[in-house]
Amino acid sequence: MYKQLFIMAMALLAFASCSKEHYFYQLYEVESPDVQTLPGVMAYDNDDCLITYNLWSNSGNMNFVFYNKTDSELYLVMPKSFFILNNLASDYYNGNINTITVAQQNSAVNATGLSVGLSGYAYNHGSQWFPTAIQRLSAIAEISSNSVSYSLSVPDQEIICVPPRSAKYIKGFAISDYVHKVCGNDAYFINYPKKSSFVATYTNDETPLMIRNRLAYAFSSDGEGLKLIENTFFVKSVYNYNEKVFISKKKKDCEGNNVRYFNYYAPQRFYNRYLGRKNAFNDMEQVEYYSLFN
Repeated sequence: MYKQLFIMAMALLAFASCSKEHYFYQLYEVESPDVQTLPGVMAYDNDDCLITYNLWSNSGNMNFVFYNKTDSELYLVMPKSFFILNNLASDYYNGNINTITVAQQNSAVNATGLSVGLSGYAYNHGSQWFPTAIQRLSAIAEISSNSVSYSLSVPDQEIICVPPRSAKYIKGFAISDYVHKVCGNDAYFINYPKKSSFVATYTNDETPLMIRNRLAYAFSSDGEGLKLIENTFFVKSVYNYNEKVFISKKKKDCEGNNVRYFNYYAPQRFYNRYLGRKNAFNDMEQVEYYSLFN
């Protein structure tokens, strides 16, 4: 009797172990012919402005900081500015009314690797923070439990004025949430690696993701003397990582808070998190990969 119960218990434990969910991360390395990769940011500048990017987030993000280097007011003309992914353009201005969540707290750290301090307030739009200051911090953290939040309705701005020697943080677009799965005899080991696996490398001509950020600006609020900037990016390599390799174990920061760190953080990279299982062949979600071996 006891032997049978023991066998049943071991079988249940084995079943639970096989069906346990495991996460993986697909990491994308991005390159640009006209935007420099610097410590903590990607940066483009000319005589008028400095534009900085940090792509790091789940699905990637094209949020950017636009700094006016001149002694005159500079105007971003949003109806003539576009995010272009594989030649498909998305408008920065479409007349929408956006809802912004305002959370009252002393500080916050978001999941995209940006540290935000807003003197008691942190602004959230979807999953992104609206900071007044940005610095590199490759960490995952949660908003403090004693924060209080409320919502504001904010219309899209057709013209954004950037004061002299000042910057504006501009909400961009997610890059892509598509996870590239390979086929073939090694598909399972590449798609669901024990540690990490190489997926592909690309040139500028053959990349599956070509990104252009086209910005229009002028020194007059009516758009007279319009100037154009087009920053170009492309995905040059793709790797897969097991979550245990991609993210470090919880550690204490300098204030004693528990945090976990991305081990492959860089401003020219982004990732997509996806679900896998230890025993993918017994998982109906993975039946297409099983069929490759038959």
